[in-house]
Amino acid sequence: MELIQWGVPLIEWLQSQAWLEDPARLFSALGDVRIMILWIPAVAWAVDWRLGRRLLLAMTAWGAVNTLVKVVASQPRPYWVEASVAPLASESSFGFASGHAAFAMVVWGALALAVPKRWVRVLAAVMIVGIGASRIVLGVHWPADVIGGWLLGAGVLALVVWADGGIRPGTRTSPLTSLGPIGGMVATGLLGVLPLAVATVAASRVGPVDPDWLALGARGAEAIDPTRLVGAGLLAGGLLGAVAGSVISTARGQVPPIELPIVHRVLRVANGLLVLVFVTWSLGGMVDRASITSVPLAWLLGAAVGWWVLDGSQRLFDRMGLSAVVPTATAVRAP
Repeated sequence: MELIQWGVPLIEWLQSQAWLEDPARLFSALGDVRIMILWIPAVAWAVDWRLGRRLLLAMTAWGAVNTLVKVVASQPRPYWVEASVAPLASESSFGFASGHAAFAMVVWGALALAVPKRWVRVLAAVMIVGIGASRIVLGVHWPADVIGGWLLGAGVLALVVWADGGIRPGTRTSPLTSLGPIGGMVATGLLGVLPLAVATVAASRVGPVDPDWLALGARGAEAIDPTRLVGAGLLAGGLLGAVAGSVISTARGQVPPIELPIVHRVLRVANGLLVLVFVTWSLGGMVDRASITSVPLAWLLGAAVGWWVLDGSQRLFDRMGLSAVVPTATAVRAP
């Protein structure tokens, strides 16, 4: 606690600036996975498939280990332990590391690296700092949580960039292609299952939540339930689906839709999101958080979404005459 409570005066001062609350809520919403999963597929479908793939892989790669990091650290959120901190937002999970800060770093950092334009890098910097700072203002994270999220996110981003073939997508062959078909299938399976399995074991070893944390945490709208693994299952499955969808779609010679007319791009996004929302709504309605099947169903939902974004949607676009495919010989091979 000594390592994190130094942030209490800063949180109190930030919350005393009433004008910061609305911007903080906006930035926090922009850092939510539920918002990212709407615009990242649009990048893959209407701008650049490889760039969209990179962003999706970055998001799901951190998401697959997010819950594990939180459970291992088992750290309270500020409003759980400090009565002076107002719960302007609330969360059920442990605090360290800030998932929003890490997601901002991996996704917006990946975008800044892949698109060498000044305005993109400025926007990415604003989003990374703004999303991280918003969580401090809202009272759901200590400054140390946000700094830790940025650092861990940067580490995951470095791994994704290496695995996906370089700073700019498609510039070189991914090192993972050397694994061969069987090795690639094994690696894909481990990526989608191992983080969730380890998080499950770690969660089973977490003791009861401190009663004092529960008492102060009850001020928030979200009930404290730090070992809930639905989110972990969803994002671990998303990583599996994204990797599998990337491998399958690449083998078919799928390339970025950079030559498409604007009307075709709009139609791709509209139809892709329509199916995505339907799948999420139909399967998501089956995920009862109190049921023993909630985590496996969430994992299946995540896998379906990841596969749909990078492969299933491309098959639909083929049938609708909205594809941008070149001969296989000119396609860049990447996972």
